[in-house]
Amino acid sequence: MVPKGARYFNARISKSRAESRRACLEKNSKHPFEYKWGGYILLDVFRYLKEKKRIDLEKNSLVDVAWQEQWIILDKALKDKYFTDLDPARFKESELLFYYVTYYEHQLDLKLKRSVSTYSPEQLKGMMAKSKKYAAFPDAGRAMLDGIVIIYNYLKLIDDKSLVLLTIG
Repeated sequence: MVPKGARYFNARISKSRAESRRACLEKNSKHPFEYKWGGYILLDVFRYLKEKKRIDLEKNSLVDVAWQEQWIILDKALKDKYFTDLDPARFKESELLFYYVTYYEHQLDLKLKRSVSTYSPEQLKGMMAKSKKYAAFPDAGRAMLDGIVIIYNYLKLIDDKSLVLLTIG
């Protein structure tokens, strides 16, 4: 509950300050692993883990709306809680692909139901084509499994004196 009479502040980080933050991180961090797929696939991985496996890695996250980035902090507590559950051997590419396709098909259905009275038939066809193209990403299962491997490998590096700041965006 917010105390009566509390003051609110809207902190805005200037573009130059945000760029300085990035430069500082680049200078003082290591990048031992590279994820070759897009950041949006990692967001799909986090959603899958939370919805299907009850693994919430986004508890410690920050969203920078201006830069359209999400920063996820992986620390020792998360490692201790989820490391075994995130062993890539516990996941199947086919299961991940099925989740990805069914999730986006469901999203398309919801979008169409909400839009049917707003858009023309031509606009709806365009929306359907675009959404189906996204849902038809044939390498989604592989990309999601690669994301789990990256997360797992980064968790291996965490100890009492280190953490991982995963930036998506």
